[in-house]
Amino acid sequence: MRPKTSKRHSAARAAASSIRSGSPGMRGFTLIGLALLLVSCEGRVPQLRLVAGALPVDRDVAGALAELMTADTAVAVDLLPSPLEGSAALDAIDRGAADLALVANNVAFRPTVRTVLPVYSSVLHIAYRRGLDASDGQTLLRGATVFAGTPGSPTRAMLERILPRLGLTPEELTFANNLDSGPDVVVVFAPISPDRIDRLSDYELFSLGTPLEIGRGGAVDAVSLMFPQLRPFIIPQGVYGEKTLQPIVTVAVDTVLVGSERLQAATVYDLVERLLALRNALAAERPGWFRALSDDFDQASLTFAAHPGTRAFQRRNAPTVYERFAGVVEAVLTAFVAVGSAMLALFRFARVRRKNRIDRFYRQVLDVRQRLMSESLSEEQRAGLDQRLRLLENEAFDLLMAERLAADESFSIFMSLLGEARRELASYRG
Repeated sequence: MRPKTSKRHSAARAAASSIRSGSPGMRGFTLIGLALLLVSCEGRVPQLRLVAGALPVDRDVAGALAELMTADTAVAVDLLPSPLEGSAALDAIDRGAADLALVANNVAFRPTVRTVLPVYSSVLHIAYRRGLDASDGQTLLRGATVFAGTPGSPTRAMLERILPRLGLTPEELTFANNLDSGPDVVVVFAPISPDRIDRLSDYELFSLGTPLEIGRGGAVDAVSLMFPQLRPFIIPQGVYGEKTLQPIVTVAVDTVLVGSERLQAATVYDLVERLLALRNALAAERPGWFRALSDDFDQASLTFAAHPGTRAFQRRNAPTVYERFAGVVEAVLTAFVAVGSAMLALFRFARVRRKNRIDRFYRQVLDVRQRLMSESLSEEQRAGLDQRLRLLENEAFDLLMAERLAADESFSIFMSLLGEARRELASYRG
């Protein structure tokens, strides 16, 4: 179910309520205000500010999103001119300078940030200048000039954490802040993009092992253990021409669209709906990049919890409470009807049994009265009939106390018949 709309709609409802309760003069002003408010509710498209990453590929994706999500959609996205990466992008969201950002899923956690949607997968590319000794990671990095993103970026933070495991310190290598300086080693997360690798024509790609080593405790498993958001990935043979004469084992991470927790759920719901509708258009521009763009993702793997608007979109087709418990309710109602029918049948059966019992008493009293009218009875016979009536009375009351006879109109009729028989017996003249 789609979340409720913005506070303007709540204000509109409040204004409508004041129209009914206000004075005639105030009603006119309120009607004008309500009309203007409704126009603003219906005509205004939310404008969300998106900050892109520092890498060209991140800026290209952000630009494509902003271009496709224009003012004629339910939500418009404006791309901010200054790119920011990692924690700097999240700082902009916290300050209110941006509403959305594209960041790697391994960026440091912020409690005020929520995931809107995973957008595309970024693969770790470790490129080294041809001629360097790349027999292992320690040898490759010692004394090298390394570009691993800007200071504070997730890629540089990851590399700085890995250095001690390689037996290195940050002082044993030099970090470059851009690619223009021609570093010895380039460490970047980027989608698979053969047309962009041409910039690194003098570089080779470093592999973290062989495909057979995945899952057997090799270097790629160690990296995945240190950074749970990363997963093993194989760049297939031939993807980058001569640079991939053999498969390259590396890791990958999702680049996610994140936003402030202050964003309204209804706005994020519309944003997610629009992004998924644009999936084919985005895939046409960048084939193979946007496989991660889906609302069916594992929330446990996210650094930031999913936004309430995203969760609402994921549950849009979920059954309602009634639908979820309809089977149980139907079973309970069926059982209730069955039990009720059984109880009604038992009640009717008990009534018939009681009716049959009281009919037996009727017949015996009527038999006594019949004998009084048709026979000449001796004193001893009259005493026997009187004793018979007393026994019937005692038996009837015993059954009444045992609840095998009902204290209803039929029992009252029996007592009246019994009284009539006794009076006739007492006045018998033979």
